[in-house]
Amino acid sequence: MNWILRMFSRRRAFDDLSEEIREHLEEKVEELVAGGMPRREAEASARREFGSVRLAEEDGREVWRWDLVESVLADVRFGARGLRKARGFAVVAVLTLGLGIGATTAIFSIIRAVLMNPLAMEEPRRVMVVRETWRETFASVSVGNFADVRRQSGSFANLCALNEASFNLATQDAPVRVSGELATADCFATFGVAPIAGRFFATTEDEPGRERVVLISERLWRTRLGGDLAIVGRALRINGVPHIVVGIMPKTFDPVLSGSELWIPQAFTSGQIADHDNHYLTVIARLKPSVSAEQAQSEMNLIAQRLQQAYPLDDRERGLNVRPLPELLLGDERLALRLMFAAVGFVLLIGCANIANLQLARSRTREKEMALRIALGASRQRLVRQLLLENVALGLTGGVIGVLLAYWGLSWIVAHGPAEMPRLDQAQIDPGALVFACVIALLCSLLFGLAPALRSASTSLVTRSRTSLLSPVEEVRSVGATPRMISWTISSVISCRDTGPPLVVMNE
Repeated sequence: MNWILRMFSRRRAFDDLSEEIREHLEEKVEELVAGGMPRREAEASARREFGSVRLAEEDGREVWRWDLVESVLADVRFGARGLRKARGFAVVAVLTLGLGIGATTAIFSIIRAVLMNPLAMEEPRRVMVVRETWRETFASVSVGNFADVRRQSGSFANLCALNEASFNLATQDAPVRVSGELATADCFATFGVAPIAGRFFATTEDEPGRERVVLISERLWRTRLGGDLAIVGRALRINGVPHIVVGIMPKTFDPVLSGSELWIPQAFTSGQIADHDNHYLTVIARLKPSVSAEQAQSEMNLIAQRLQQAYPLDDRERGLNVRPLPELLLGDERLALRLMFAAVGFVLLIGCANIANLQLARSRTREKEMALRIALGASRQRLVRQLLLENVALGLTGGVIGVLLAYWGLSWIVAHGPAEMPRLDQAQIDPGALVFACVIALLCSLLFGLAPALRSASTSLVTRSRTSLLSPVEEVRSVGATPRMISWTISSVISCRDTGPPLVVMNE
């Protein structure tokens, strides 16, 4: 931290050094004058004895210099001046990069929200969906088949059933229609998500005739019920019937991505359990730690055969299928989003290729400038670094514009995108997306800038003959460099010139 502070306070240190040298010379002059020497001769004698003031200042300033940092900052300033001179090229390059980076960042944010973020549950890869199959199609599970599978299976630590429904909820303002689910008591243990307040359903609360209870979502609790924790234990009128609130589930809990806002125990009667014909349940199971999905599928095949034999009228052609819940919920979106990401990535590559072509064409007009810099002592490595920093400035500026476009585009996609895409509303430009945009901007800078930089730094040079009667500036002027170009370039080279013999440009 100290060296950073020292770096930004160097100007004051340089002024103090110059003032100290001036005071030292003044003291010497006064000493000589006091000895009888005229002031003009005393000043000349003091300067001769002290030596070059400029050299002393330069030697003293070496204490506060960081050559690499200063040379990089000099390259950045020089590159900024060069881009200001080529405004048309800079605007085209920045806009092209901004569009490409913006589209790529927006699609990345969607992919991250839909596919990359894990489902909000414990070990989602071990959570399975059990479905019925009929003539190569998948179907929901009947209550009777669910009861038989839960009784006969040994592969699952928990097995629960859900049934989507909608409810009329009485609030202080007016009744509202909310979506929810009827769930068996072991549903929440299956997903392994704890409530933020209260408790789950008790094991006996999904039996017919028990007290009516309800679990509510955090979203419903905050938006419709005032966000008061005292709601736990109170009664809500749902479909005109009082239900006791026993717990509040976190806002991230949406296991089947249905947007449910409350859960009521599913109480199956004996008549429903005997029904193997009505298929409407979503059955979720959690594998035991020692059981794989393949082993669970083998067991389901055996249970399906038993059901076919026991209930030939209802289950004659029906089987049972086990599939991981994340794969079932997100599998249909993976290919579409990946193809979309590849498409915008390809567009970004095309944009980089076009900018690289513009850079190559621009490098033809900068040959005299590069020749002058090399003749004044700049190495090829230094030129490549300076040109790459110029491209990085373009890339980062395009990245900033791209993030702004991505923010606008993502808001539009979330508002008008397909409703069936899960978790689309969770897509946002967060720090992860900003890091992605920054990395893409830097990669694009190298992608479109490396080849033009190497070409610009490949000007043909030979060592200047020691017997040459021309100065370096005269030699450069002989190949067509204008006085304005010479003056402009010397200022950027002189502070960080490389050692070595002077060089001269050869006409090609």
